[in-house]
Amino acid sequence: MTTRSGRTYKSATENPTMTEESVAVLMRILLEDRKAREEQYEAQQTQMREQMQRQRERDELEQAQRREQMERQRERDELEKNQMREQMEMLRRVVEESRRPEEPRMRPTEGEAKLVKLTEQDDIESYLTTFERIMRAYEVKDERWAVKIAPQLTGKAQQAYAAMKAEDAGNYQLVKEAILRRYDISEQTYRQRFRDAVMKKDETVGELNVRLTDLFLKGGDAT
Repeated sequence: MTTRSGRTYKSATENPTMTEESVAVLMRILLEDRKAREEQYEAQQTQMREQMQRQRERDELEQAQRREQMERQRERDELEKNQMREQMEMLRRVVEESRRPEEPRMRPTEGEAKLVKLTEQDDIESYLTTFERIMRAYEVKDERWAVKIAPQLTGKAQQAYAAMKAEDAGNYQLVKEAILRRYDISEQTYRQRFRDAVMKKDETVGELNVRLTDLFLKGGDAT
């Protein structure tokens, strides 16, 4: 007879002359063989349980990942819905605004124009440029410019204005020319500045272009 463990022995029926010692040996072999089969079975069961546990863990991980993906997709969908609602609300407001009759805009008035007196620290050309822009912004008529600037003049500019003929004092362009002459600024001055112009520190190309254009126009012919 051969056991599962591979051991071969003779049974009592095959060898009727077996002694008690032989029977004991045979029993021990059978017990060892049985124990080996039980250990093998237990090892197989343990391996199977471990495989099943690993499979459960993989399944749980996949389920968790699917739940996370679904949650992220739900959040993206919700965000898109909110954005769409905001866009629709913005569009609705734009449509309502376009249908609403436009309120008449208040035009600036001459009385609202805020002027400051000329000081010794002011650059006369910058001062005159600022004054002219204020007059245009408040839509003050050209014939009113001389009247508006006269009370703001001081020093040499005021002296130049006072020295003008009464009939010329109401013409802003003549007032401006008289003031600039008192400051020794003429078309020749602008021409020379145009020829000597270089880019200043921190001056952009656009600003330089505006400055050169202004000098060219004031110089009449800067070439």
